[in-house]
Amino acid sequence: MSAPNIPSALAAAEDLHAERAALGAALVDWRFFEAVRAELPDGAAEFSRPLHQAIFGTLCALAAHPDRPPDGPDPALFLAKLAEIAPGVRFTRSQQVAIHEACKTPFNAALYARAVHAAHAKRAALAALDRAARDIAAGCGAELVVARAKAALQAPGMNGATAAGGPVLVTLADVAPEPIRWLWPGRIALGKLTLVAGDPGLGKSLLSLDVAARVSTGSGWPDVHEAAPPGGVVLLSAEDDAADTIRPRLDAAAADVSRVTMLQAIHPGGGAGGDSGRPFNLAEDLPALEEAVRAVPDCRLVIIDPVTAYLGGGVDSHKAAEVRALLAPLGALAARCGVAVLAVTHLNKSAGGPAIYRAMGSLAFAAAARAAWAVTRDRDDPRRRLMLPLKNNLAPDLGGLAYAIEPMGAGGHPVLAWERDPVTLSADEALGPDRGDGGATERAAEWLADALADGPQPARELFERAERVGIAARTLKRAKARVRALAVKGGFGGGWVWRLPQEGQEGQEGHSPKLAPLAPFGPLGPLRPPDDVFGEV
Repeated sequence: MSAPNIPSALAAAEDLHAERAALGAALVDWRFFEAVRAELPDGAAEFSRPLHQAIFGTLCALAAHPDRPPDGPDPALFLAKLAEIAPGVRFTRSQQVAIHEACKTPFNAALYARAVHAAHAKRAALAALDRAARDIAAGCGAELVVARAKAALQAPGMNGATAAGGPVLVTLADVAPEPIRWLWPGRIALGKLTLVAGDPGLGKSLLSLDVAARVSTGSGWPDVHEAAPPGGVVLLSAEDDAADTIRPRLDAAAADVSRVTMLQAIHPGGGAGGDSGRPFNLAEDLPALEEAVRAVPDCRLVIIDPVTAYLGGGVDSHKAAEVRALLAPLGALAARCGVAVLAVTHLNKSAGGPAIYRAMGSLAFAAAARAAWAVTRDRDDPRRRLMLPLKNNLAPDLGGLAYAIEPMGAGGHPVLAWERDPVTLSADEALGPDRGDGGATERAAEWLADALADGPQPARELFERAERVGIAARTLKRAKARVRALAVKGGFGGGWVWRLPQEGQEGQEGHSPKLAPLAPFGPLGPLRPPDDVFGEV
């Protein structure tokens, strides 16, 4: 039996950044030196590089001198002592700068030193393992091998290196700020979990496939018209068949299906062949999901539809702690792989209260997501669907969007036809109980139709005039939908203008022809201009 060679593993166990940071703190002030020394039972030997060992040994020697400078090591005395203790070691200017820059703040001296100690303990354990392997290869008896391994692992400085229960700390000075990266700008972020919730039959799954098709081809979004690089998609679907539903719908949406991969099951192992396997669940199979993500070229999106179907048999979806325990690792996977995770779920039946509580199961589903969107039916137009923000922790409120489900192609498979105009109705308003308005919407619709009969009118003026005759802003918005008025930008830099649809512009059953399944629209400008109080309204 030949002894293994593990120099690469020992090299990987070095933490040079922590060593430089600890030395940088120790060189600032004796307080910080003592904080570092207290965490390193083996002293200079805990550093991996000869230069670092020499620097710390020099500091220890200077600290023991009765006439040491009170405020910290004197640079000239330090360099002279270093040359005396380690005459063969060169401490260059660039090395001095690297040590200085590694220490973001000396107040983290103990934290840096703990990282040095942990790396030292890991190297010692690897060395003990290497020694044991060599002893076995040399024919040493088992008792001698075990005794030597125990002696190495019980050496001073080895205890408590990786003690359980200790805090894992990150100093924000050591964290480099990064911008949010977007899959769908302002709506679905890369590296984050996004939730889509809605009642059955409103096109949630179709919406997720619309997103998948756009990702697979790199085409624009309904409200953003810049093309993006095509990306891969990993799809988990518990409710739709791949052959008769998912593939035809992706084809109808002009997806590049070579970039879309379904995770259908987890292989049972043991040499079983075919398509057999057990259902995927989030409690046990995140490593398999990560493997799938990394196997799909340029993967940018993971769809889990519905997320409640993949919780695992022992998880109660109404218990926040259990849901958080599942979703936190899923969010970490998204961040680690740089993919957007789009989780689809249903709405519960409760009415009243904030809309964010309507997501099926525990509030933890919406809380864990960085953005959550509600899909609901437009009360004034049953064929129209609204995608409205429940929460968005990562971007300003862009408002919602609207779409209809339209047949397309020889098979008549459904696709989403998105509207050009944004929707300012809130999720609370759309999902709240319908108490009626005593005919106020009808009266407002008559007033609005008369106001627009002579031509387009600025939205701002319409709201002001409506308020003077007792029509609330919310009622006027409903009236706009009732008369199917259109909102357009009034020229370069102009505000929003409302007008009635022209002859032939209403489309089937009163829908605006400004609907398109996938092709990006022309330039529109921002959804809600910052200089426009009413936005689109």
